[in-house]
Amino acid sequence: MKKNYLFLISAFTLVFVSGSLLLNAQTSKPNPIPDDLKVIFKNSCMACHSDNGGGMAKAKLNFSKWDTYSQEKQAKKASSIGTVVLKGTMPPKSFIKSHPEVVLSDEQKAAVIKWSESFKND
Repeated sequence: MKKNYLFLISAFTLVFVSGSLLLNAQTSKPNPIPDDLKVIFKNSCMACHSDNGGGMAKAKLNFSKWDTYSQEKQAKKASSIGTVVLKGTMPPKSFIKSHPEVVLSDEQKAAVIKWSESFKND
């Protein structure tokens, strides 16, 4: 009889813990983009990387859909953003030629990189 109770208590505990973990995973909210970075992204990125953008750029990263991305996807995208900003490959030189206003200042680059690195702590 004691074995049955022990089994029931163990099973209940397992179900409860599993349910709690699943609920936490489902209710974790993606990270919104801070307002100061929204301004940077709107000026320098969203011409290509938004619903109004086109082709491959929009397919790789769509800021219009950022809030629909899971936390994991946001973390991967943020890491990629930080990498291309650090390397200076975004915005592309071909786009900068016709849109020099999209060039990021050193302060803007630092803010984007710092933001992208903040996902490593989540």
